[in-house]
Amino acid sequence: MNPQDYLKLAATSLLTNKIRSSLTMLGVIIGVFSVITFLAIGEGLRAEISGQFEQLGSNLLIVLPGKVEGLESFTGTIGASTLSLKDLETIKTQSPLTESASPVMLVSGVITVAGETVTGPFVVGTDEAQDDIQKMELAAGSFFSAAQVANQARVMVLGHNAETRMFGETNNVVGRRVSILGQEFEIIGLVKKSESAFTFGDSFDNLVYIPITTAQTLTNSAQVARIMVKVRDPEKVDEAREELTKLVRLNHGGSDDFTVLKQEEVLEIFNDVFGQLTLAVSGIGAISLFVAGIGIMNIMFVSVTERTREIGLRKAVGATNNNILMQFLAEASLLSLLGGGLGVLLAFILTVILKSSVGLPATVTWQAVLLAAGISIAVGVIFGIVPAIRAARKNPIDALRYE
Repeated sequence: MNPQDYLKLAATSLLTNKIRSSLTMLGVIIGVFSVITFLAIGEGLRAEISGQFEQLGSNLLIVLPGKVEGLESFTGTIGASTLSLKDLETIKTQSPLTESASPVMLVSGVITVAGETVTGPFVVGTDEAQDDIQKMELAAGSFFSAAQVANQARVMVLGHNAETRMFGETNNVVGRRVSILGQEFEIIGLVKKSESAFTFGDSFDNLVYIPITTAQTLTNSAQVARIMVKVRDPEKVDEAREELTKLVRLNHGGSDDFTVLKQEEVLEIFNDVFGQLTLAVSGIGAISLFVAGIGIMNIMFVSVTERTREIGLRKAVGATNNNILMQFLAEASLLSLLGGGLGVLLAFILTVILKSSVGLPATVTWQAVLLAAGISIAVGVIFGIVPAIRAARKNPIDALRYE
């Protein structure tokens, strides 16, 4: 018999017991679906973040409070910050290798438009240099000026998604007013929709920019979450980092309670986090696939018992032990492979929905599909081998007598 014959026999058997086969495949479907979905989302996010940092340029340095050991430290949302506007001023005035520098402060507060609360946009306090560092393209209006930052002006610039969440598809909302923490702000600029969806854990398009001085007054806080620095010469990034480290250390009384990261180091942090998440999700998926494998084994044992007379008849007309072994092994493998295929299909459909509805980057790669196929076949072979061996070892005379 050739492989095609074994597959035909396996398909016939599975179609004969459609409900039982479907229920048995369910565990494999869930396991593969969960692994492929999270791998797709993780890979999509990693690619988006890498793309955005490359877009910002290799001459970017980021000064962060404390010692950065993971994504939480990088986002600057946990714990008290050791950075201040004094550090920013020192960098701007005393670092000859710096072309521009801009602070970032995350503001937690209720946003209201015409009395209605708006959820989704993130408010960021920054200064006029953020326009240059982030390489913004404005669809309308302008970014706030140094004078507006100095005067604590209540003005704001909206990312594309933030604008849509607040006003729908209304054309040009420059001049309209929005309240943050009960204080009224005037919209002076609109940023064009960015090509990438996510950055720093948030979305460029989902940001609302206000002067950092206004943000500090609004929140009664002098802290700065991070300082983004654009180095004049990309070839001197390492030299610039040493320079910034010395300057900020002097401001902090000799304390190294901050970290200066290069672009590739930030990417390494995100890659490490995504790697850990991938391992965790893969572990969960492995447990699900193990349970599914046990289910396949049980069903195959039942199938062997039910088809004892069939096994006897096949052996009586010349089928060898190897023929019987391959028949049942093909059946278990096909059962698992079909479950894996359906899991990949469902994962692909979900990623398409996520990408189109909420803009979440998710990509099902061909490597992930091959991985799913390999795992599915492996589950079928590993958990189907014992029932297949039992079927192959049945004595044809005893099998024919089985009632």
